[in-house]
Amino acid sequence: MCAFDAFTGISSAGNLSQYWTATATGSLYSFGGATFYGSITSPLNAPIVDMDGVGSVGYVLLGNDGGIFTFGHAEFLGSLAGQPLTSPPSAIACLQTVNNQGYWIAAGDGGVFAFGNATFHGSLPSIGVKPAAPIIDMMPTPSGQGYWLIGADGGVFALGDAALWVSVLSQNIQLSAPIVAARATSDGGGYWMVGTDGGVFCFGNAAFAGSVPQAGIKLAAPVMGIAVGAGDKGYWLVGADGAVFAFGVPFEGACQPQTPPGGFSCT
Repeated sequence: MCAFDAFTGISSAGNLSQYWTATATGSLYSFGGATFYGSITSPLNAPIVDMDGVGSVGYVLLGNDGGIFTFGHAEFLGSLAGQPLTSPPSAIACLQTVNNQGYWIAAGDGGVFAFGNATFHGSLPSIGVKPAAPIIDMMPTPSGQGYWLIGADGGVFALGDAALWVSVLSQNIQLSAPIVAARATSDGGGYWMVGTDGGVFCFGNAAFAGSVPQAGIKLAAPVMGIAVGAGDKGYWLVGADGAVFAFGVPFEGACQPQTPPGGFSCT
């Protein structure tokens, strides 16, 4: 039985059917055989706002104050906790290269902070850009030599070797709900965005596998995150109530207060 808490993130665990979900108080849940490496058990100074996995060997949680919490083989390489910030942190992205020991933190104003082997390739303040909407997610390129910053309005900012594969804004897509999370394809040739209503938008070589509105699902709580299955075969969405919606990938379980456990699978 899962203790109810507001869910804020989901991450693939490096296998087609494995994923983790995280809550605002740092509770972690594993599904599909994903290894559980632990949860935060101490009171937090600020809620957890994002998580990212390091392949299948660990995960990193980000607090709204810039605090970093690492589990498994994910190494702690520094944080922003206690530092003066002009905008609260909103996203964590782990380096997915040979040694995996690095991560970036993105702030709502597009500020970027690099730790470990993750290298800095610019930020929105450093190039004089003020986003029209807060930055809500970031995604590194496969080489680790660049990243995309994603705005709540669907705007995309490509830095380093990140290619710009159009966006919600450039396509003049009228959103029914703000964008809340995004993920890139494994080769960096495209990306998915998801709105709080569960709408999914695909760009570049990211393939559409379904969405909450298309499936006619009535949400009990807003969608908060997206994770992509191995080989870019599909994706999972997680709601703030812990419900998981699987499109093109197996549904392996979810945590939410209602019974039976919530979830939807469209494979």
